[in-house]
Amino acid sequence: MSFIKLAFKGLLRRPAGFIASCLTIAIASLVLILSLGLSQGYDSALISNIDNLGANILAIPKGCPYEATGVILSGGNLRYAVAENQLEPIKKTGGVKIVSAVIMGQRAVGPYKKVHVIVGADENYHLMRPKLGFKKPFAENEVALGYKISQVLSTKVGDDFDIAGRTYKIAAIADKGSTEDEDLVFMNLKSAQKLLKAEGMLSSVLIQVDDPAQSDTVAKRLMTIPDLQVITIGDFQATISDFVSGARIAIFSVLIIIILIASVGILTTQASSVAERKGEIGMMRAMGATSGQVLFESTLESAILGFFGAIVGIVLGFALSSSASELIKKSLPQSPSGSIISIGWTSAIMTLAIVIAISILAAYGPAKNAASTKPTEAASDE
Repeated sequence: MSFIKLAFKGLLRRPAGFIASCLTIAIASLVLILSLGLSQGYDSALISNIDNLGANILAIPKGCPYEATGVILSGGNLRYAVAENQLEPIKKTGGVKIVSAVIMGQRAVGPYKKVHVIVGADENYHLMRPKLGFKKPFAENEVALGYKISQVLSTKVGDDFDIAGRTYKIAAIADKGSTEDEDLVFMNLKSAQKLLKAEGMLSSVLIQVDDPAQSDTVAKRLMTIPDLQVITIGDFQATISDFVSGARIAIFSVLIIIILIASVGILTTQASSVAERKGEIGMMRAMGATSGQVLFESTLESAILGFFGAIVGIVLGFALSSSASELIKKSLPQSPSGSIISIGWTSAIMTLAIVIAISILAAYGPAKNAASTKPTEAASDE
């Protein structure tokens, strides 16, 4: 009988234990692959969002930079605001090429009254963010929708669109995948200010400079404008990365705990299997099986157990990555738009290799104990 058949026979001797251990390993594998996907996907989404801003510098309200930068990425209501009359001194600052005024907030939209982020922007916003796919500014009674929200609400260009009891005309819908901002509602700056009851106020000002290499120098000049907080794109990315570092540590801490639990489960399963099969193992030794062969067969059981558990966890990871991304984003409001979990075959292979390695290490003790079983000991136990 081959080692693989013996390994399967040993595992299926205790089906309940086999299934329980597989599920434990699957959960550990799921958390591991989602964590790897988060590590890669968050940075990719953040860089994509920052590149899509089309700005070298952001002018934001005085106050907490974490709150302000988070609103820029995901939308929301700021407790502080930039006064619209500060646009002129920003435009006159040396090194500034083009500026775009933006206001963001949240309102209930459509017949289901679900809250979505509203983005009001001036005509330069379309020039700075060409990936949005909107070629022109909108009139005061017009809106443009991201692809996702248009699909959810089953709307098309030309339809009426309700926002907080006010009716607008849909002027454009973004193409699928043309922007990360597929859940947003875009409109004219003045219309958004009126809708959000924030006339004369802005959430941020996007600033392009003549020479991106001089962004820090231009930022220092902008800092002389009263009641204005200025942040370069590099600082912006660092601020968000610092904010989520604590959350990443917490996620990886949970991952370690789950992997330890999985390891204990494997160890318990293997220890019980060895105890129940002591007579069988002794018979194998009596028939000439070496301790190395017994050790290999017992270790192979754990590798198979880890393999099946990991496969289940990886499949679940691919299936649940989108839902997990949305769930994590709800607990991290400063997250960028789009999916923050990116799972590829590299992450899957890494997860499979790590889980199998942990399974083998966790079972080494019981496997070594099985290998040291002598025929006489097995006979006395029978």
